[in-house]
Amino acid sequence: QSIINAFRKIQNQANQTGKASSKSLDSIGSAAAAMGRLLPALTFAGAIAGAAALAKRSLETADSFAKLSQKTGIGVELLSGYAHAADLAGISSEDLAKGLGQLAHNAELASQGSLQADQAFKSLGVSVKNNQGQLRPLNDLLLDLAERFSKMEDGPRKSALAMDLFGRAGVALIPVLNQGPAGLKAIREEAERLGVVFDAKTAKAAEEVRDNFT
Repeated sequence: QSIINAFRKIQNQANQTGKASSKSLDSIGSAAAAMGRLLPALTFAGAIAGAAALAKRSLETADSFAKLSQKTGIGVELLSGYAHAADLAGISSEDLAKGLGQLAHNAELASQGSLQADQAFKSLGVSVKNNQGQLRPLNDLLLDLAERFSKMEDGPRKSALAMDLFGRAGVALIPVLNQGPAGLKAIREEAERLGVVFDAKTAKAAEEVRDNFT
């Protein structure tokens, strides 16, 4: 309708100025009429096709997070929440999952006394344990690391630290970490508003549906 109205506005302006030939006006009028007949059908068909495509994509996305969660041991909600940040930075969900999985592994090693694993966290002033001596939640560690990385100058040292903490995916994750804790929180909230954050129950259901389709 907006397109049709735009054509009509052009035609009305042309009529007022008298600068358009009758032939061009007839052409514009015919185009508007044709579009008026065509657009309702296209809109309805597009809505049906769009809904089907959206449902299919949602199933695929939730299913992929369910599988990534099983591979890495990272919660579906955490993965899907930060996948939006990774997507905006041009990073795949696979790289995000691998990086978070390696971070969880390194934090576990550091909490068990591995000096090599603990060195990377200590160099950034991040403790892997809480005041009770327990391993801190992965999201808390990630936000603390994002705080440090966002204030560091990009360069070889930053890249090396990212790889020490997140493995091979570390360098790719630097743009995400550079958002800082406030930026990551805002992106996660945006992901929740967009409906692209999944919980474990939803992801499991999507996995079962896709398996049944297969």
